[in-house]
Amino acid sequence: MPEEYRKFIPYSGKFAKKHKIKKVEVTPVQDEEEKVEEYVEPVKELAPVPKSGNPFLKELIATARKMSTPGKGILAADESTGTIGKRFNMINVENNEENRRVYRELLFTTEGLEKYVCGVIMFEESTQHATKDGVNFIKLLNSKGIVAGIKVDKGQAPIPGCDGETFTKGLDDLTDMCKRTYARGCRFAKWRSVIKFGEGKPSKKAIREVAYGLA
Repeated sequence: MPEEYRKFIPYSGKFAKKHKIKKVEVTPVQDEEEKVEEYVEPVKELAPVPKSGNPFLKELIATARKMSTPGKGILAADESTGTIGKRFNMINVENNEENRRVYRELLFTTEGLEKYVCGVIMFEESTQHATKDGVNFIKLLNSKGIVAGIKVDKGQAPIPGCDGETFTKGLDDLTDMCKRTYARGCRFAKWRSVIKFGEGKPSKKAIREVAYGLA
């Protein structure tokens, strides 16, 4: 192959090395034409579920696989009553339960939502809400192949003597929260912790409190 043609092959030489292309086959043919075969990653079989005495293990693995669907993401619709109130104030909407229900119905009934979303984090209030036609939000999401999840923390509270650093509330109700929302159909949970950075931050006390909550 003439040397001057090599610069027109995007997968050769330094380009392939730079972009870590695993395999490229360039086969010269008549009339200086080239046949380029791109590497195709082989389809891998899913690993078998390990043996365990945990009755929820198979369901947990199935949920994780569904939530890691390539090309899809997780919708965070778990704004607390206070947080969603700030958003409603920006558009002059009253922060009441019905308006919160209508807002989330608008999200969950979006046409084609399941093409881009594989999971939704919900606020507990929403787990008991339904569409105007009476379809529970969790059942609606499940019918679209979307996994419903739940925000289990209760927000942040200041750590005494730590200059605005916080710990996450909710450990006292965590077990009951998980049980009742699982019974409603939620299959994963979100717990948010905050570490602040700045002069003298994070403090050792704040790190210890956050680590304790996560553990």
